[in-house]
Amino acid sequence: MEVVDSHLHVWDLTRNGYEWLTPDLGSLHRSYLPSDAHSELSTASVSRAILVQADNTSRDTDYMLQVATAEPWIAAVVGWLPLDDHPAAMAELDRLADQRLLKGVRQIAASASFLASDSTRRSLTALAARGYSLDIADSWPDMFLETIQVARQIPELTIVIDHLGKPPRPGSDEFGRWRIAMKDAAAAPNVFMKVSGLTLPGLAFEPMTLAPIWEVAFESFGASRLMYGGDWPITVPHGGYQRAWSVYGSLASQLSPAERADFYSVTARTVYRI
Repeated sequence: MEVVDSHLHVWDLTRNGYEWLTPDLGSLHRSYLPSDAHSELSTASVSRAILVQADNTSRDTDYMLQVATAEPWIAAVVGWLPLDDHPAAMAELDRLADQRLLKGVRQIAASASFLASDSTRRSLTALAARGYSLDIADSWPDMFLETIQVARQIPELTIVIDHLGKPPRPGSDEFGRWRIAMKDAAAAPNVFMKVSGLTLPGLAFEPMTLAPIWEVAFESFGASRLMYGGDWPITVPHGGYQRAWSVYGSLASQLSPAERADFYSVTARTVYRI
């Protein structure tokens, strides 16, 4: 079975700033290069991957596109745009117009107010018109709820919520709120979800403890609107790529063959137009 990892990072500390990537992050504070990523994918028999931005800079987008052009196992790139500065975003879209591997955009450390601004909404409308998708980074709760509003107001825009929005701890009152919000998000047919990045504070990275989260996601969206994402190398402090591959594989083990194809490949191919 073909597997497309919908959420992979590479970064080179000698080339870009990555302001969030500080020495206190331990094992993450080093370069993780395409050769490192390909080795991890090959060990798990993962065919291809989608690179996702790790820095809110054009340098990072250009670096990923350069890597993707040279590496045939990279299927698509989710880059960065200054979405809250509409003229600058349009200029950047024009600059990148001939980059066929650029399929979507994302901005880390964003906020609900960022997403709600008039300038951002104008940029998102332009994204939709040009056929690009929008990834939403760690979003629960405020940005998650604002994303639902964006999905309703710009139905032409394909939206991907990364890491299931970073759900709260199962069993908590907040988890109940997230469950309801997942149903609301699923009611917008232009919203998709990545099963990725579920290394949550206070929650063991184990299939048993993540099962309630998986159940809500599958009940809400079905396999045809979920996609597997390894979120490497963010997973390195939690056991690395092979551990994440095993955990998510266990959660998805009861899927039918058709559902497995959707989860591991077809959804990502459809969303990112691969």
